[in-house]
Amino acid sequence: MEESKFIEPMYHIEEISKSKPIFVQPLSDPPSVSEGKNIHLECRLEPMGDPTMRVEWFHNGRAVTVGSRFRTYYDFGFVALDIIHATSVDSGEYTARAVNHLVEQIQILEDAARRTKQVQEDITVMRAPHFSRALHNIETVEGTNVHLECRLQPVGDATMKVDWFCNGRPIKTGHRFRPAYEFDYVALDLLSVYPEDSGVYTCQATNQLGEAVTSCALRVMAKKDLIFDTQHPTGLEKIQYLEDASRYKKSDVIDESIHIKPRFITKPKSIDNVKEGHHVHFECKLEPVTDSNLKVEWFKNGQPVTIGHRFRPIHDFGYVALDIIDLIAEDSGVYTCRAVNQLGTDEVSCRLSCRETADIIRATQNEAGLEQIQVLEDRSKYHRTDALDEVTTQAPIFTTSLKNVEIKEGQRAHFECRLIPVSDATMKVEWYHNNKPLKSGSRFTETNNFGFVALDIMSCLPEDSGTYTCRAINALGEAVTSGVAVVHSKKSIYLESQHEGALPRLTQLEDSSRHQRHAVQDESVTQAPLFTNPMKDLRVAENQAAHFETRLIPVGDPKLKVEWLRNGVPIEASNRIT
Repeated sequence: MEESKFIEPMYHIEEISKSKPIFVQPLSDPPSVSEGKNIHLECRLEPMGDPTMRVEWFHNGRAVTVGSRFRTYYDFGFVALDIIHATSVDSGEYTARAVNHLVEQIQILEDAARRTKQVQEDITVMRAPHFSRALHNIETVEGTNVHLECRLQPVGDATMKVDWFCNGRPIKTGHRFRPAYEFDYVALDLLSVYPEDSGVYTCQATNQLGEAVTSCALRVMAKKDLIFDTQHPTGLEKIQYLEDASRYKKSDVIDESIHIKPRFITKPKSIDNVKEGHHVHFECKLEPVTDSNLKVEWFKNGQPVTIGHRFRPIHDFGYVALDIIDLIAEDSGVYTCRAVNQLGTDEVSCRLSCRETADIIRATQNEAGLEQIQVLEDRSKYHRTDALDEVTTQAPIFTTSLKNVEIKEGQRAHFECRLIPVSDATMKVEWYHNNKPLKSGSRFTETNNFGFVALDIMSCLPEDSGTYTCRAINALGEAVTSGVAVVHSKKSIYLESQHEGALPRLTQLEDSSRHQRHAVQDESVTQAPLFTNPMKDLRVAENQAAHFETRLIPVGDPKLKVEWLRNGVPIEASNRIT
């Protein structure tokens, strides 16, 4: 049997924890259940961030074997044991034991015929709780996040209990309400607040010597659920004008031969000092309006305008226009509209001046459109109204199971299954990786929508391999389905050349034999070394190259040795110093 390669890390006691394990919330007797039901036991343990902490479970003095029916959890102070499909053999006394580098604490849960006993160290509380910093009143808008914070003394009281109330009623901890209490820091975060969240929030701290209370008022101003007014009045008028079908109705007339040469009734107006990126519009009136032989052309500085995405000409029943989209400085110049038929020609001109802007535009180019996008993306407008909870009479069942996935590193992994009942408001879906709760992050996306349950893992790593379990729980029971993910890793170190053509050239350049000196006959040197050209001082900027040079005689002395020093210390050879 091979020797284990795992080496226990050397912890510094002061960095780990300075307190012994304490169960701040003891185990409680679960209600009597019939065979086949599930049992959940939980308690709270401090200190939470101790890496040397170890939690063990015992049944009637014997260690509990973790398996498909017995599942243990220990995460940031939360200790729990789940017993799946309990039987009469599972009755008895359950013990949770916590051990760290200082001491151990034991929590014992006996069956209904016995009592609950707790073994812990006596802690002396020196004073009653008091808030060194009180809560402050807050006024905000619907949909924003609210943070309530205060400071509490004393700090090391294990019997301290902190409760939050809204208008005198306890706050239910959930996704939107997140309380925090660590050291002397007490806080409550409210996510995406609603007008119904307004009220007086109270934080109550209690220990063996007394209690302390601090309160604040929260006011949430509601937004309109539906916005009926236009967010772009000028654009609405233009749209109504363009959609007016009466402007485009043609009267039935008999084709007549036109004996009038073209003539512009109105001229386009010149436009000056327009910023880059804006749109411009030239328009004029032309007669005759019913000449099928009439031809209209646009010119810029005497050259025909190239019709495309940015240049859009219009000629409809005497209405002549040119729209230029997303102006640039090169669009400046004199624009000419020329009308030609069989009897003659006519033309009008106007000037366009476009002001060049910075190369990088950081500000929005359509403020009204940006506001409209922000309104459309405001999720608070689409929240569902509270509906009457329906009574669920069915335990969760997975109609389809998770499938195994085998992918390469960097690809996306997708697990999905189907779950009933689909309209159970109390249904809770949890994901586990190798029997541990799945960590939340940007790479993990969970979906639970009307019976469709899915998990997407983006840019998979070899560490993501393992068994993924989906557990659905409601008041009547639970269901579990699992799937295996296999992620094949890529090479970490490439030993082959990535540029085969350059490898022979590098080998030739690194061949030191090419630079060896030929043996010459030793000559007797009768002169001491002398620098004929001293080095010069240099002053360069950071990251620039520095070059020092000098001249030395005698030239042909094979015993001459040259050394470089910096501040009196020899310089070591490296890739930066040559």
